[in-house]
Amino acid sequence: MADRPRTLASALDRCLKEFPVTTVIGLRQSGKTTLVRRASEARAYVTLDDLGALAAARRDPEGFLAGLPRPVTIDEVQRVPELLLAIKREVDRRPRPGRFLLTGSARIEFRKGVSETLAGRAALLRMRPMTWAEAAGNGDWNPVDELLACRSAADAASRFARGPAFEGARVLGGGLPVPLLRRAGAARTRWFEQYRSAYVERDVPPIVQVDAVAAFVRFLTLAAVRTAQTTNHASLARETGLSADTGLRWFGALEATFLADLVPPYWRNLGKRLVKAPKLHFGDAGLAAHMMGVHDWRGALRQQIAGPLLETLVAQHLLVFSETARRPTALFHYRAHAGAEVDFVLSRGPRLVPVEVKLSSTVRSSDVRGMASFLDDFGSVAPFGVVLYSGAEAVPVSRGIVALPMTAVLEGA
Repeated sequence: MADRPRTLASALDRCLKEFPVTTVIGLRQSGKTTLVRRASEARAYVTLDDLGALAAARRDPEGFLAGLPRPVTIDEVQRVPELLLAIKREVDRRPRPGRFLLTGSARIEFRKGVSETLAGRAALLRMRPMTWAEAAGNGDWNPVDELLACRSAADAASRFARGPAFEGARVLGGGLPVPLLRRAGAARTRWFEQYRSAYVERDVPPIVQVDAVAAFVRFLTLAAVRTAQTTNHASLARETGLSADTGLRWFGALEATFLADLVPPYWRNLGKRLVKAPKLHFGDAGLAAHMMGVHDWRGALRQQIAGPLLETLVAQHLLVFSETARRPTALFHYRAHAGAEVDFVLSRGPRLVPVEVKLSSTVRSSDVRGMASFLDDFGSVAPFGVVLYSGAEAVPVSRGIVALPMTAVLEGA
């Protein structure tokens, strides 16, 4: 597989120069190991996927750590969270930058409250699924910075004038590097089946202390069906036949293991009744499709889930771009009880850019009524809105709203 520079690489290099401990967390097979192994050839490396290393670390965390050279990279550290206490003691004695580089496929703080263990000593970076820009070798591309630099819809149309042809089947590849770059058709299906068996059914339950694996997989599958929707733990628990308390715990487990993200609502007191529930997006669009039993684009279109899968793919892209932007940027969704809805709202300081995702290759003014309502309410800080669509050229839709080629935004103009 050809080398693809990742957007997170520059942030990782910076953190290694500034913090004693840097931790890269994210969904399994998202590229964490490849990223950290390229960070520095001079670092020692050990993975707790190795059964011998895992047994030694569990038997004697202090002794295991003492026997490793410095600086060192420890992969999949969530398997032995006791190592973090030993790391804390060492960096308290010798707080030199770059001593430890850790990776994990679960939020380390999810178990035993160890988020406090390395507070103030560690940088925490999130590795998300690969973007289309990264897959194209354009890891420095960040359309969020570009959009927030625009002052009008015409300016956005000029910056994203044209893009490559949109191929819906690419959505089913998601953003995990192997199925995105190397697998298609039946080979991709087999890869996702192995991923589900090895990670979702074997590795995740012990991490989040789940005993009923079959029920957890049903819960996860329902979450995949609900991708790109506002939802909560109670409704998922009810449909899976679980108690509300179990549903709440498992809902947290989805976030803890990066199998789902919750995009919060944008809310300001405008005298309107607004939906304040988060919108759930599955951790990877390709894995979501596989969990739903969808393996080809025609099937996704026929079952009317192509739109939600595309929106989830865009959500993962916008999260990558927001988290690596030049200035702090947040991602929200917007929905009013009266019906006005916007898929995403980019927020930086007082500036807002509403973003809609449309699967079609044409966009009419009737398709953007929710965005028009949003611009009416927030026009002083949101001078324009954009629709990401499957067409190849930027076109005006209505006053202050422009349709941009999705590929130009996600891959790089």
